[in-house]
Amino acid sequence: MGSTLKPFLYTFYRENGVSKEETFNCITTINNQKWNVKEAELPSKSVLNIQEALLTSNNNAFINAANKIGMNNVLKFIASLLNKEESNIHPSSILGATSDGISLFELTKLYADFFLNNDDPFKNECKQLLCQIAKIKLGIDINNLFLKTGTTNGNKERFAILGNEKIVLGIMRQENSINDYSKDGSFINSIKNIARNIFSPKKMYTWM
Repeated sequence: MGSTLKPFLYTFYRENGVSKEETFNCITTINNQKWNVKEAELPSKSVLNIQEALLTSNNNAFINAANKIGMNNVLKFIASLLNKEESNIHPSSILGATSDGISLFELTKLYADFFLNNDDPFKNECKQLLCQIAKIKLGIDINNLFLKTGTTNGNKERFAILGNEKIVLGIMRQENSINDYSKDGSFINSIKNIARNIFSPKKMYTWM
């Protein structure tokens, strides 16, 4: 899943007492596991609040927030969310790693079930942040369009979950033939084109 798991974790953290103002180390993972967690892009400061961590998809801040509310509690949440055995969920699962994987269809449905037609204040707060991500990454302003991207396996597999209040799309590029090793790479241009073609307010659709 890569970083596409982070919105679910954000909501869980907020529900379990992490405030919007509280900051976490975003450079180093604070634990006793001697785990050197890397970032695709180095942050410009040493601490981030959980909203900033989601907007920049920072790994260390999300792991440090998990340590605050209890790693076991977070791993149980992930297991329940993904309908997986707890024995198959590990701290690295916070970064989207699962031993038995999840299909693109399962991931897309997870977003649809979690975020669409929901009045939960923390979920709606999270969705607004995902709308900011869509505007920042795509450079286009389409009302209520949300986006979360994720990468795995050395950026070979890139994921994007794109949607609004009516429809959610899951997109994956499973190749790296042009040695595109940046965080989002040229994949983001494909996502922009899809957003314009499907979610543009000028287009009219009848959904069956």
